[in-house]
Amino acid sequence: MSLSSAVISVVVDNDVAAAGFKGTWGLSLHVKLIYGSAVRELLFDVSGDFSVWYHNARLLRINLQNIDAIVISHWHSDHAGALEEVLDAIGRSVPVYAPSSYRRWFSGRYDIVECGDGTEILPEAFTTGTVGYMLAEHALAIKVSGKGLVVLVGCGHPGLLNLIRRAMDIANEDRIYLVMGGFHMSSESEGRKVAEELRSLGVMYIAPMHCTGSEAKSSMRKIFGDHYITSGAGKVIKV
Repeated sequence: MSLSSAVISVVVDNDVAAAGFKGTWGLSLHVKLIYGSAVRELLFDVSGDFSVWYHNARLLRINLQNIDAIVISHWHSDHAGALEEVLDAIGRSVPVYAPSSYRRWFSGRYDIVECGDGTEILPEAFTTGTVGYMLAEHALAIKVSGKGLVVLVGCGHPGLLNLIRRAMDIANEDRIYLVMGGFHMSSESEGRKVAEELRSLGVMYIAPMHCTGSEAKSSMRKIFGDHYITSGAGKVIKV
């Protein structure tokens, strides 16, 4: 099944991009996958503050009954802390795709699918499989027809470039249209270095969020120019 387009909406971020939305330390993205006339929806991370998450989800008009799956990038509370409340709000069991990690006791409470290896979650939507150990994490690779990969990352603890390269391997795609999420860096020099590496990989657009510091964002914006996307709660990106 070919994925004709994707719509990524920022439910939670530290920053706010639209009037009426609330910001808090954390990350949550809503992803709508469009296959011609068919639509599937998932959540990438759920943040740690359900009240902010729910407020923003309502403003984005997210219908929780349409959520097919949840992807948890890693088990830190600012990415997974509101999981139980989000599942309660959905009101039914949905698979929760998560990296293999020492927090295995979660699997007894939720419908956890541990993704040690790359896994296709929905048509043309793949988890990279677990990267790293103590800070184990996985990313989501979405393969949009005619454009290439959208790679969503939680914090990039195992290294942003490592996650992106794994995404390219799993999805069998060399083109990277967008990299979005937490890049886990703060300094101007680190931001510049990573931006140059992303450019060398052929990344077209970036949208750094959450744990990406302001100095790192500033240097990345200088390198990507018009292809740098300023994000925040309420931001909607159509690919």
